[in-house]
Formats: sequence, C-alpha cells, structure tokens
Amino acid sequence: KQWYQRRVRGVSRDASDLKRIQQLLVSSLQNLQTSTHELIISRYNESTSTLLRLSVLQAWAEVYVKAHEINAQDSAEEALDLLSTVEAHESYLSELWMSAIRDHALLSLPPSFATQLPPNGGTFYCADTIDSSRPHYRRMWPSILHAAAMWLNKHPFRQEMDKITDMTNEDRLFLTIGVVIEALCAPSSTHTTQTVCMCLEAFSQLLSSPWSQAKIAYNHTTCVEYVNVLHRTVLTRSNAQIHIHALKCLLLLQECRRTTGTSSDDRLEPGNSFLFANLEMAMCVLLRRFPEISPTDHPKTPISSYASTGEPITTMKELLKLSVDVVVGLVSLPTDNFYVEIPEAAFLLLTGLFSACAVNPTEEEKQGGSSDFVLHGTPSMGHKFFSVVPHISQGLCSVIKNMEIKDSNDRRWLTCVTTTLVTLLRTLDQQQDRAHLESYVSTLTVLICSAPPQASNVQIVYDKVSELFSKMLEGDLTSQLTSLRAFKTLLISCDSVIRIRYIQSVSLAFFELFFAYQKTSPVREEEIAVLTEMLSIQRILLSNCLPDTHIHMIRLIVPVLIALLGSTAHAQCLAEITYLTQTYPTEVRNMFVGQPLLKQQLESKIRSSAAKAQAQATPTRLSNNSPMSSAPKIALKMDFSNFK
Repeated sequence: KQWYQRRVRGVSRDASDLKRIQQLLVSSLQNLQTSTHELIISRYNESTSTLLRLSVLQAWAEVYVKAHEINAQDSAEEALDLLSTVEAHESYLSELWMSAIRDHALLSLPPSFATQLPPNGGTFYCADTIDSSRPHYRRMWPSILHAAAMWLNKHPFRQEMDKITDMTNEDRLFLTIGVVIEALCAPSSTHTTQTVCMCLEAFSQLLSSPWSQAKIAYNHTTCVEYVNVLHRTVLTRSNAQIHIHALKCLLLLQECRRTTGTSSDDRLEPGNSFLFANLEMAMCVLLRRFPEISPTDHPKTPISSYASTGEPITTMKELLKLSVDVVVGLVSLPTDNFYVEIPEAAFLLLTGLFSACAVNPTEEEKQGGSSDFVLHGTPSMGHKFFSVVPHISQGLCSVIKNMEIKDSNDRRWLTCVTTTLVTLLRTLDQQQDRAHLESYVSTLTVLICSAPPQASNVQIVYDKVSELFSKMLEGDLTSQLTSLRAFKTLLISCDSVIRIRYIQSVSLAFFELFFAYQKTSPVREEEIAVLTEMLSIQRILLSNCLPDTHIHMIRLIVPVLIALLGSTAHAQCLAEITYLTQTYPTEVRNMFVGQPLLKQQLESKIRSSAAKAQAQATPTRLSNNSPMSSAPKIALKMDFSNFK
C-alpha cells in the first residue's frame, strides 16, 4: 500500500517498479475475490483478517480518488495508465466499498442499538471481534467513503441492486449521506480536518448526481437539516478549506431546489426555513472574516480564537467568491411567496463586503509590503481582496435582475436598491486608491443601469453621481478617462429620463474639458484616448438633442475639431468632421455659410496637412526613382570598360 501511494503521489517513475506495484495491488484484490472468509481466518486471527481486507480496500480507494484527480489535471499517458488500472476493477470494488461503509455505520451505533447488529457479524468482521474491529473501521472509512461517493457520481445509480450488499439505489444514497452527516455532527475533536474535508467532498459528489438531487430536493425538512449541519461544521471549525467545501455543498443544495423547481411556503422561521438557514450560514462565514459588515450594534471585533489564524489570500478570495454566490443564489430560489427580507439581506451583506474590500491601505501596510497571508477579522486588510470586487459587483447586478424577473414593485425593495447605491457612492467618496477607482466607478455605473428607474432616479443618487463625474473630469487623465467611459455607459444603457438628467448636469464639466483641448493639443496617448472618448460621447449627445438644437451643438464642436487638425489627433478630428458632414449636412452647411472664416480655416488646414503628407512622401519616391547605379543590371560576357 505504501509503495503504491508513493507511485500515486508521483514519487516512483520507474516503469518496472510501477508494474510491480500494480501487480501487488491487483493480486491483493484477487485474494479477496478468490479466498473465502474461513481461509483468511485460518491464516490470521479475526481482527487481523478485518485489518487486512480493509487495508486493501482503503489502498484501492485512495488510488481511485487520486487517479481521477490526476486525470482531471493531466491527460498524459502516465495518468491514463493509472486510471485504466482502477477502472478495470471499479465495479467489484464499489460493492466492497459499500459493504465496508455499511459495516462502519453499524459499528458506529450507540450501545443501546446493539440488538440491531447482525448476529453473525458483518461483511468484514465477525460477531466475536466487534470491539477489536471498530478501530480498524474508524481509521479507514473516510477514504472508502470518498471513493464510493465518487463512483456513485460517475455511475449515477445505474445498478438497481448490489450483488453483495443487496442494497437498492435509495439505500446506497442515504447510507452514504447518513455516514457523512453522522461524522459532521460529531464533536470537533473526534475527526481530523482531513476527514471532515473528505466527508464534505463525498457529500458534494452525491449532490452532483441528477438522480440524487431529485430524491433530496423534494424533502424540505431534510434539506433544512443538511444546511444546519453544514452551518454547525462551519461554526465549530476555523479551517478555511472546510468552509470552502461546506459552501460548495450549500451551492449544490441550492441547485437541487432550483433545478427540480421545488417550491415551498418558506416562512423564514429559524429552524424550519431553507432560505433562513442558507442566509445564516453565509453570514457566519463572512462575519468571521469581516466583522465590520455586521448589521447589529455589537462590537465589530473578530472572535479571539480565530483572529490570530493566518489564511492564504488565494484561499480567502475563493471563500469570499463562494459566499457571494451563496447569497446571490438565495434570490433565485423558487418560493411560493415573495419575501423582501431576502434581497434586503443580500444587498446588506454584499454592499458591506464591497465596502470592506474597498478600504484604503494604511501607511504602515504600504511600507510593510504585501503578504501572502491575512489574519481573520482584520478590516484594514480588505484592500488585498480587490480582485473579488468585480465578483461582488456581478452579484449585486444578479440580485437586481432576479428581482426584475419576479416583477416586484415592492416599495421596500426599491428603497433597498436606492440605499445600496448611496452606500456605494459613500464608499467611493472615501476611496483614495486611484488604481482601483476605475473598477469601483464601473460597478456603480452598471448598478445604476441595472436598477429599476424608480430606485435610481432619486435626487440623492443623481446629485452624488453628477458630483462624482464632474469632480473626476477635473482630475488627472486616468480619472478623466474613467469618468468619460462611465458617463458613456450611462448615456447608452439608462432610461431616457435618467439619461437626460445626467446630460444636463455633467455636460458643463464635459465641454469645459473639451474646450481645453482647443488651447492645448493632445500629445500623449492618454490625452488622445480621452479625446477619442469625448468624440464618441458627442455623437450620443447629438442623437439625444432635439432637431432644432443640432446646429447649436455643431457650432460648439466643429471649431475645436478644426483647431486640432494638423496635431497628433488629426486623423480622429478629420474623421469626426466627415461624420458630422455626412450625418447632419444641412446643419454643417448652414454653419459654414454663417461663418465663412471657419470654412476657410478648415480648407487651409486640410491643404496644409495634405501638402505636409506629400512632402514627407516625396523623398521616398525620389529614392525609389534615383538614377541607375553604376553596376549594370545585365552582366555582359565581354568587358568594354577599356574600349576606345
């Protein structure tokens, strides 16, 4: 077993060694198939016989799990060879694994249930050796359970009944789930972190099968109990990997309810509500690491037993993304009644998490540099999770879209959306990290465009957004470009009433920036990018103007474009003048009739630019048409150089 485990971990590379180890493991399995129980006992005592058989099953289980992990990551010949070895015996192994799991379940019963044990013993133990066999099962069942669950997911309950165990599909399903739940409900000191992770992985494998999803989803009480067990596991254990596996199981439970369309009168009662249990668990995970997002008035300090535990930042990011997915998934679950408390809670948690991840690093943290680990409950470390912000933004938009599908015009819901927008705006007011500003402004813009008009078309949101855009247009080039892109998104995607309001408020700062380019021509790439965005926005502004006002807009735009001809932005400005001439020919003609000097200036700039381009092309043409060189193009057979 140890040799084969070394091979699985990639230590052994010798082909002959590999073949020898495979033969050793296969021969051990064949002994289980061909040898009778009495023959094994005749060679060893009963307890040793149990240990021998369980060791072989455990070794095969670990190889089975590892082979599929390697195959998922590497499709090389080495991985395929390992997978083919286990697939040749998986059908028989699955029956033995289920037998071992049933034996373990029986031996785990309290003493008061001793009368329910088989009088002749189990598949791999005798009635006389129950006490000595229990330690062997206690050590080896997690790997066997993990492999059995993986096999059931790969072969979704195809066999109606096992030849060895005489178990039906439902027997196999609820036996494996029962062992998992029993282990997760045990005191935290009973099982190791590795064992708990294996149980959660096995649970997720079982929940991934469509057949098992249908069996589980229709029992509302059972689903609530599963979530409560996962919540207890998260509450009593601080390991981040356990939390990640638990959240994945929770997402699969949500998927069970969603795909089967199971709907119930979920009254948000603690202990009886599937929605409430999900929300409770998500809050437990988030508040442990970000206590400042708590909606209560309790002190925002982390639990002392977890505050000193470091976690890798990559692990924390995955954990936060899964938590966001759980919160967002609650809104899309089918229910008989609409509960505004669910989207309210979702917005509260997501906006709190957004604010926590948008904090500015302190001077001390800037000088100390970055770290690959983070302490639980350290609010000032939220800036390390900047990459999670787009995922939170997407989650906020998903909540809004799901509520639109449900066609909710509840006043509390609309107020909740407005409050969310105001909270994000206040977070942006405190934001000093210019590198992250673009992502935050983009998030706000997308939310405004996704929100119902009744929620976003309020004075406080309108004032703060207009002030933010105008202030950014007066900032550096990065802020200007970010503001222009966000402003353009609003003009394209927003409701017409909201769009007009923003045009009226931001246009003054916009044209002040545009007119500044008339005095100072753009030189750098960033300046040209800003000008290009402004030209794109001007087309949108023109399309939103009344026909009678087109000529007024053109009189503002064209003089600046003519002034920039011949500069670095010559091509962009000339293309814009051409577009205006073709799209609004009457207005442009009337403008030039009223301003003949402007027309002369345009013609002069175009002729000057054309002459400059021709002058630059002339040397190239002359070099191509230069006199023939002294070297002849046709080589002569006779040399006439000295001919007289």
